[in-house]
Amino acid sequence: PFFVSPSCRAKSKAQISRNDCQLYMLYSDTMPSTSLMQYLPLSACLGNGAFFIAAHTRTMYLLAKHSDGGSDVVSKFRHPTNVTVCLGALNFTFLMLSSWSALHVHSKSKDKSFNEIKYRNKPALVIRCERTAGNLIEQSTVFLPVFWCFAVVCDAPYEAGVVGSVWLSLRSIYLMTFARPMLVHLSCCTVPSYGCILYMLTRLATTTLL
Repeated sequence: PFFVSPSCRAKSKAQISRNDCQLYMLYSDTMPSTSLMQYLPLSACLGNGAFFIAAHTRTMYLLAKHSDGGSDVVSKFRHPTNVTVCLGALNFTFLMLSSWSALHVHSKSKDKSFNEIKYRNKPALVIRCERTAGNLIEQSTVFLPVFWCFAVVCDAPYEAGVVGSVWLSLRSIYLMTFARPMLVHLSCCTVPSYGCILYMLTRLATTTLL
């Protein structure tokens, strides 16, 4: 078949399984090779990453100046909003990095289809990048609602900005610590970032439940 991977073409019909023959239209011989396609997510990753670094640096600078702004909504919640913008940029950075990793490994491989690298026999680089993106998404579903409830309900937009910036810094090094021994990874990234969320959650509970 036109869109079946090279590994499937070499097999007889009796040997071909459904898992072996996943469609990969974007990676067929008629489309640009992954050696070229990898630069699309890579450029998006670098662009979002540069924006995250600039925005996060600016956010921490404003926090260090203790610039609380005025009493209007935009000024009052400036720091939490900046943290949310940074989180969006970091999220897309890691998602694009995950896409690039599979394309990059496939461009170097001579005997494996893209589907085998992306979905079956994942190399270490692909696993690291996918877990970095996946873990950020998983943690964001807890962080964002707690973060904003803390900023609004506890009337602590500046403190929320500080805690959120620390949390973002910890999440941004996940890719590097994931390759280290488990104890290093837990102590440098995972446990402290949990602590940021638990701190805000505790403050919320003592404000609304007591």
